[in-house]
Amino acid sequence: MKARGAFLTILLVGGVMVGGGTYLQRAVGVAPVTATPAGSAPSGSWLCPHGGGPADWQAWVYVTNPGRAPVHVRVQSFDSGGASPAQVMDVAPQSRVQVEVPVEGREASTFVEYFGGWVAAGGLRWRAARNPGRPRSRACPRRAGHGSCPTAPRSRARTRGWW
Repeated sequence: MKARGAFLTILLVGGVMVGGGTYLQRAVGVAPVTATPAGSAPSGSWLCPHGGGPADWQAWVYVTNPGRAPVHVRVQSFDSGGASPAQVMDVAPQSRVQVEVPVEGREASTFVEYFGGWVAAGGLRWRAARNPGRPRSRACPRRAGHGSCPTAPRSRARTRGWW
């Protein structure tokens, strides 16, 4: 007998919920979906990993503004010791700024935040003691130049300096 009472209670509550929902949908109506207005000041961020190996490495983060208006940028580096003080600057239109960043550990990274426009950010790391004046790619140290390759070298024995 208790099972029949519980079943009738569930059926009654379910009927009230369905009936109430139908009534609200027809009487009150469904609120129209409105598009979210686009912001007038775009913003975003980049994370640039640039951790190094031995002490004779140097690294820079380049921030480039391809737009026609200055962009406000905040650059902050992180490593196992925590965060460095943020550097705040404006990147002029059609220009690039260079920020030297620490490389004292493989975990070293830089966070670039931009406000009021779009910027591109990327890092360059080079081992100055081996080849002064010739930057090497962070990803492919055997290649000259400042490009990068998408994959690690196939043989670590052949590329002993690969980080």
